[in-house]
Amino acid sequence: MRTRIVFYIIILLLSRAVFLNAQLKNAEFGVGVLVGGSKLQGDIENTHMGLTGGLMLKYGPIPSFSFTATAIYGQMTTGLNAIKTNLLSASLLGTFFILPNNDFRPFVSLGLTRFHYTTKDGAGQQLFRNNGSPISAWQSAVQIGAGFELFTGKRWAINTMGNYNITRVDELDAINQGGNDGFFHGLIGLVHYFKTGKKTNSENLSGTDFNQEPLTGDKNVESKIIQTIQNTPLDQFTNGIYFERGTATLSAKSRKQLHEIYRYLDTHPDEELELLGVSNENQSTNELIFERANAVKTYLINLGIEAEKIIINTH
Repeated sequence: MRTRIVFYIIILLLSRAVFLNAQLKNAEFGVGVLVGGSKLQGDIENTHMGLTGGLMLKYGPIPSFSFTATAIYGQMTTGLNAIKTNLLSASLLGTFFILPNNDFRPFVSLGLTRFHYTTKDGAGQQLFRNNGSPISAWQSAVQIGAGFELFTGKRWAINTMGNYNITRVDELDAINQGGNDGFFHGLIGLVHYFKTGKKTNSENLSGTDFNQEPLTGDKNVESKIIQTIQNTPLDQFTNGIYFERGTATLSAKSRKQLHEIYRYLDTHPDEELELLGVSNENQSTNELIFERANAVKTYLINLGIEAEKIIINTH
């Protein structure tokens, strides 16, 4: 029942993430390697951390959530290496990022693990159950975990994670005394990300689309925008970018245009973005214009654009 519940949760998350991805079109795909240790939690208290390694795939349809798949192999041992359990596991996880737009991104994860175990003695000889069958089988587990991701560049990130797998078997350590066994992974890895979002035609993302419209907070400087968009609200600049009224807080409906700008700059490394603000004699309006330009610049920097490529120009 527990496994089924987690499976349903993952399916619901997948449906929601696919829906959001269709709107934002800013998915990312990552491939990485993992090294670390595994530790058995069973009927024997004295167990050792065994060397573990594997591969990881990540697909992030939105910045705050990603699907993570891992394949890990390792050996867990008890005291004096009396028992050795070889473990091959494959997991599918839903990962939730706490600070999605930062270079340092803590996360929590929940998912399913399918694993194969083979339990041997210290000499490497296969151990058997009372019925004569080898202690070896495929089983499923629920995995919970946490960790953080640290970006060291636009495409490279260090991942550290710890996760615990709750199994439905009590023989990983060859001892069955009631209560199911579990196992822990502590891992560190390096991930390379690839952008998979739909690329926008550069003809539709020319420099004039982004750097010729004023960052306005005043009716007197909105004529150019009003000519291109009917009933343009005061809290908009550059077609498709909006702010909360009277503030420098970006509205949620600005994300689509901001991510299109990001993809254009990301795929055209020689291009720069000029945020052009038209000032006037009203000091408070001028300050708001500059704050809004900075808000756009900060948002794009958090997505991975170099600060030097974004120029704020007010006149």
